[in-house]
Amino acid sequence: MKKRLLLQVIFLLYVFVLIFGVLHHEPWRDEAHVWNTAKEDSIYQIFQNAHYSPVPIAWTLIVKVLASLGFPYMSMNLVHAAIAIVSMGLLLFGSPLPLVLKVILLFSYYYVYEYAVVARMYVLTILSLHVIAVFYKDRLKRPIIYALALALLFQTSFYSLTPAVILFIYFFIDIFKN
Repeated sequence: MKKRLLLQVIFLLYVFVLIFGVLHHEPWRDEAHVWNTAKEDSIYQIFQNAHYSPVPIAWTLIVKVLASLGFPYMSMNLVHAAIAIVSMGLLLFGSPLPLVLKVILLFSYYYVYEYAVVARMYVLTILSLHVIAVFYKDRLKRPIIYALALALLFQTSFYSLTPAVILFIYFFIDIFKN
């Protein structure tokens, strides 16, 4: 019970720091580029021009929904923060990592700023990795959730391709063994 309360306090502290960061963040050029692409291009154009982009289009498609519905630019940052909060909740409350490591990760530079405040596709990488970590033990009992997390990992960034391929190969082998 005390551990759960401690995790909740740590989580609320993280959420407070994250929201403060999002509300005081000045957008970077690459963040604005994704918003402008999502706002100005059709879905067909986004897919057609995907080979010019240095990253897969999952994040651009999420932002496209916001831009198409007429939401303001800040909505991209708020959705990004919401995804980061869900991801960090999975890390704190669901992952098998030791508590000390969870707290160190949670308040590291990348988890507090780069993956949480700066609205980039890396938040989807972290989300998919946390879902994979949470469901890894039950990957054969819940193969759909695990496979969807792997599919998301494939679509998040160029740097996530290698771990996604390795995890997919292991998953494929496990399925055939069992």
